[in-house]
Amino acid sequence: MNINVRYETVYEMLELCKQLKEDRLDLKRLEKLLEHEDYQVEFARYKGRVSKEEFIDFFSNFFKLNYDEITNDDFKAHYQNYTYLFENLELYEKECEKLKDYTEEMFIEQTKKALLGLPKGFEYGDLNFIFTISIGMSFGWVHENNSHFDVIQLIKMNTLEGFKSSLAHEIHHIAMNRIFDDVLDFEKISPEELFYVYFSGEGLAVKYCNNAEGNLSKSIYDEQKNIGLDEYTWEYLNNDFEDTFNTFKNQVNMIRSREIKDTGGVQNLIGQYWMNFHTPEQDKNEPPKLMQCRLYSFGNELWGVIHDAFGKEKVFETIRNLKEFPKVYNDSVKKIGKEAYMI
Repeated sequence: MNINVRYETVYEMLELCKQLKEDRLDLKRLEKLLEHEDYQVEFARYKGRVSKEEFIDFFSNFFKLNYDEITNDDFKAHYQNYTYLFENLELYEKECEKLKDYTEEMFIEQTKKALLGLPKGFEYGDLNFIFTISIGMSFGWVHENNSHFDVIQLIKMNTLEGFKSSLAHEIHHIAMNRIFDDVLDFEKISPEELFYVYFSGEGLAVKYCNNAEGNLSKSIYDEQKNIGLDEYTWEYLNNDFEDTFNTFKNQVNMIRSREIKDTGGVQNLIGQYWMNFHTPEQDKNEPPKLMQCRLYSFGNELWGVIHDAFGKEKVFETIRNLKEFPKVYNDSVKKIGKEAYMI
């Protein structure tokens, strides 16, 4: 396994941020930077949600923008992060020097941690770890063999230990994507099976890599709980568990009764509720209060309780046999004395 750590675009983008703030932006320099391989990976990952031309317009006109008039969802969600960046450019110029301390050894260590939450014998190929001042809303994501992190949010969170868990979290996603490709045929699984599997990626990543503690699912390592997870967000989501569970059960019943009968219907449920970062009292035009969505916290409950009851091998056996999920999950909550949460 070869590991490549890349962050060379960060220093150039910081200089362009400084130019913009001083009203002397060199547009040709910005255009050239966005042609860099690392930004091309970003554009490919966002699949048209963010184009080079759209980002240039957003970035170059940032100080003229009215938040309510932003129509691109990624830019709208990312606006507050860029605001923080421009308000703290000197901090970023100083803190970004610490990227040079992110050694290959650190990444190997976190890859080993990710392996603790994967089937025995799993092997990674070559991995690229890319740091940029990001064009889109996500803090971290994977695309093919690339794991990307947004430097704006990394420094804003101000915790190296939290980042390490986020790193293991993203490395875990790389593996899960490969496992899904190997064992699942997404054109043949039922809407109910698809619904369950949506929760496994983020749920198992926070379970195994962030040592997440929920209501049904408990932390598994003798170290800090919920490391790398936003404290306000995780407390809010855990406190909202009863309402979240009732919503989940109602949606399962909608799928079973064929009120929701296809992939598109399941995807709408996931996008509108489970991947919503706003709290219920918020207007959709407000910056979201949540740093993680319910897909993380409730995914940890659904799949993590199977680990707690029957172990990691049962988790991955269930992913390979999704028809068995309801029975395995119900057996798990019964085993821990939580029969009220059967589905």
